[in-house]
Amino acid sequence: MQAQQYTHTVALDRHVKGYNSNAGSIDVIWSRRREDETEIERRAVHFDIHRIGQGWRVVTVAGTLTDRTSLSEIWETV
Repeated sequence: MQAQQYTHTVALDRHVKGYNSNAGSIDVIWSRRREDETEIERRAVHFDIHRIGQGWRVVTVAGTLTDRTSLSEIWETV
């Protein structure tokens, strides 16, 4: 990413779902960008999270490169 002049990430779409007070999931489409806003890559990512004593811990991660802008076009269950 450094070689491609990465500077920041924009969340194009996101969805947070609570299963109960100790577990949930986060789905997001990240657009990794240069300072001039040109896109380096777009990635859809799903995280399962679980509460621990000090905060939240990521339990699983699944991701894929995409050209889509909506999570509903990527994950069937969103």
